[in-house]
Amino acid sequence: TERLTDWIKQININIKAIKTSLPSILSDKKKSLDDMRELCVRLDKGKEQIQKYVELADKMNDSPLESNVATQKKEIVSKFQGTNNSAIEVLERVQTMHDYHHEFQTQVETARKWMDRAWEKIRQNSNSVGKSKDDLHRQLGAIQQEIDNQNQGLGYVQAAMDNAEKAMKNTRSDGKDAIQQSVKELNADWEKLTRKMATAKVGVETDLLQW
Repeated sequence: TERLTDWIKQININIKAIKTSLPSILSDKKKSLDDMRELCVRLDKGKEQIQKYVELADKMNDSPLESNVATQKKEIVSKFQGTNNSAIEVLERVQTMHDYHHEFQTQVETARKWMDRAWEKIRQNSNSVGKSKDDLHRQLGAIQQEIDNQNQGLGYVQAAMDNAEKAMKNTRSDGKDAIQQSVKELNADWEKLTRKMATAKVGVETDLLQW
């Protein structure tokens, strides 16, 4: 009884430590999730020990210790069930906390990749030195295509911003600052890109007018 009580107590301490922790970064949230999953596995394996204990306690029915054993059995089973329920609840919370942050980082990476590709396309089609009129028309078409596709890129940027709010929940203040800074930089780079698209288009159009 004492061994099982101590084991349940230790599991509860570990659950509480994870529940009250406020990680800053995704890797720390991943560690909390992994630790919580491990605790749930240990609890699942512990069911067998609890069952053995219950069976052993039941064998003591009709003995002088029956009343005392029955009370202890009820207490152990109740504590175990309470711990198990708490573990499931905390696991769900930690999983959600991790998933929101992971989704935010994925959206930022997706937006960045889209922007990097668009920047490269604009750079390739901005230079008019030594280009023929047909070349300039092709360059203008390529720039216009990027401008027409802006909504796709903007969608990625907005998705990152939406997920930032969720990612900041259950995140320590320095982690929140990092997320806000990431969003601020993403917005600033997006504005630079859209301005560059507009000026590149005007530049090529001006060069075409000189033909």
